[in-house]
Amino acid sequence: MDGVLVDSELLHYKANVNVLKKYGVSLDYDYYKQFIGTSCAVMWKKIQQDFALSTDWEELSRLGDVETEKLVCTDGYQPVSGAVQLVRMLKQQGYILAVASSSSLENIHRTIQALHLSDCFACFVSSETVAHPKPAPDIYQKAAELLNISPLDCLAIEDSQNGVDSALAAKMACLGFVNPALPSYHLNKVQNVTYSLENIGNNSFGIPYLSMVHAHQCNQSWEVAATDRCLIREITLQDIDALYELYAPPEITQYIEGLYENRAQETEFIQAYIGNMYRFYGYGLWVIVDKTTNRLIGRAGLSHRQVDGQTEIELGYIIAKDRQGEGLAYEVCKKIMTMAKHFFDIEYLLLFTKKENIPSVRLAQKLGFTYYHTYTQGDCCYDCYKKIL
Repeated sequence: MDGVLVDSELLHYKANVNVLKKYGVSLDYDYYKQFIGTSCAVMWKKIQQDFALSTDWEELSRLGDVETEKLVCTDGYQPVSGAVQLVRMLKQQGYILAVASSSSLENIHRTIQALHLSDCFACFVSSETVAHPKPAPDIYQKAAELLNISPLDCLAIEDSQNGVDSALAAKMACLGFVNPALPSYHLNKVQNVTYSLENIGNNSFGIPYLSMVHAHQCNQSWEVAATDRCLIREITLQDIDALYELYAPPEITQYIEGLYENRAQETEFIQAYIGNMYRFYGYGLWVIVDKTTNRLIGRAGLSHRQVDGQTEIELGYIIAKDRQGEGLAYEVCKKIMTMAKHFFDIEYLLLFTKKENIPSVRLAQKLGFTYYHTYTQGDCCYDCYKKIL
């Protein structure tokens, strides 16, 4: 909660600095960072021990609360930019939300009420209510239990290393958030990090992004987008048979490269592709699935091509022979172009085709691509089309 919903970490630090000044202790921020995300009890016990203070930790904690209240009365708790919008958007989209915080329950409720978000959360879990605080997994395990949801189906958003460690130990996917108020604070062990909650609070970006983070960390296939008739998702090793069926007609590979003849090689290639493209860039060449029949009917997506020493992003597609002529390529490519612009922040796309591939040329033009130049790769000559997104 602190640092994700409200910019309170520096406020707590200032309050604790004020307390320790009375004991002649200078609280260095680099030393203090180890306590971000853990409970007050853990923090004050260690501070008391490290600085050999005669005052017991409970009294130090009480004094810290008093100083914090003084600062709150003066400055108030400022919500993290985009946090309130994000919470409300997720609630409206039907997601079940919980607060799992090292703060006291009293402080959690006071903060959530101040943000007018009480109606958005199904439960609140404090370090007071579990045996072990963060970085132990207890607090997130308790939250999942109260929500009656498997931790594997949850996604935590954390701004502290203790919080990240807690979520991962609970077997949850975790999105790291680097709060602009604490730019020098670095997160380790987390695969995905964001520096702003504002974009995530936008429904057109936030839902796909959080879905991608969860899928990738759980080694699942991300469902990229959907059109009226199709689902666009990441490829899996279970798609091998369907891919060979897709590429079987000779017409399919007339203008594009086929699969490896050896299925073991293709399996190895796909496995590497999942890690090198999807996990690293977020995008790649995806598969197209018919919503009605659940049949794999094509591939489409964004690929890299070296052009004149530059890495360019191209739009590519394949549609099963028996489903060509139905407008599926246009439907899917149009959706992918929207994703490229608004989700992946890509400025332009290239599309490569051969002059004699008239359906591909017509599709490029229908999608708004214009002829850019002729490109030669080995013995092959391609017309390159470009579209500013």
